[in-house]
Amino acid sequence: MIRTALADDEVLARQKLRLLLRDVEDIDIVGECATAAEAIQLVTLSKPELLFLDIRMPDMDGFDVVDALSMNVNGSLPHIVFITAYDKYAVRAFEIHAIDYLLKPFTPERLMSAVQRVRDRMASRKVDTIESNSEQKTSPYTTRMVFKSRGRILFLPVEDIRWIEAEENYVRVCTGGESHLCEKQSATWRLGSIQRPFCECTVPS
Repeated sequence: MIRTALADDEVLARQKLRLLLRDVEDIDIVGECATAAEAIQLVTLSKPELLFLDIRMPDMDGFDVVDALSMNVNGSLPHIVFITAYDKYAVRAFEIHAIDYLLKPFTPERLMSAVQRVRDRMASRKVDTIESNSEQKTSPYTTRMVFKSRGRILFLPVEDIRWIEAEENYVRVCTGGESHLCEKQSATWRLGSIQRPFCECTVPS
């Protein structure tokens, strides 16, 4: 079971999230709260493995919660899935290695996709957390890309990319099963920061 906590100042938002997660067999909701201070206390006491965290709350924001937990929690932080109505915080969420970024209102399918990402991350964590975090901090290469596609904020693992194609003022990122079109200026990555054997080529028009 994945011990899960919910932190959102909107009662209806928490209710919706709780209802959507109710029938997910491996999700165990251990608590919920409405403020950042309550979120810090809840995580410290209940030690969830997954935290659905709103960004804009009355007392502090979701990033303040993560900062406080980084200093106070003994052991590893819970996996963070941000839930918000604003897409402008996506880059910062990417920088602190959030698992996913859900834009309200989100569909049940989008929520299940985020839960699956958490499952995948937990399954792949085969090394000591401290060693893993150390390698991640010292690596000069990025392992994920963040961009907006079809109204969603996506955190795409670099290893899933098959090719990247320039289309005028846009960049098309193609994986094995789908492609995403994003503006060049909104991309938060550079080809030089990707540790992959990509090559650059020009296709005649």
